[in-house]
Amino acid sequence: MAITAATLSYAFAGVYGRRFKKMAINPIIIAAGQVSASTLLLIPIALTVDGAIDAAISLQTWAAVVGLAVFSTAIAYVLYFKILNLAGATNVLLVTLSVPVSAILLGSVFLNKPLEVIHFVGISLIELGLSAIDGRLWMRVKSARY
Repeated sequence: MAITAATLSYAFAGVYGRRFKKMAINPIIIAAGQVSASTLLLIPIALTVDGAIDAAISLQTWAAVVGLAVFSTAIAYVLYFKILNLAGATNVLLVTLSVPVSAILLGSVFLNKPLEVIHFVGISLIELGLSAIDGRLWMRVKSARY
């Protein structure tokens, strides 16, 4: 149920996010607002679930947290809202289909995970789906046939 709720939430967020284009709000401001609001909402939950922050956290751990916050979250949301502004909700939501492909390839490169036939089948199905959604390749095949 949580996965379905997250998926629906992500889809609704993309459609809702289109409103910011009409408001002429800078994508950096939107991303900063979203990340700040989610941080404020999640801090009490994190403190309740995990308890107080240990003062003896290493500098390397803090660097990793800051790196994830800046590169994996802040920059990603700025890009998300910029693409949403330029290309629309449908196109920005298509990027989620590339997440499994990226995870499989990064796992293979950095974690030495073996690539199996099922991975290539899944990647091929995702690529086929993306090409069907885009439609340009299918139109070329159709026009070449007739």
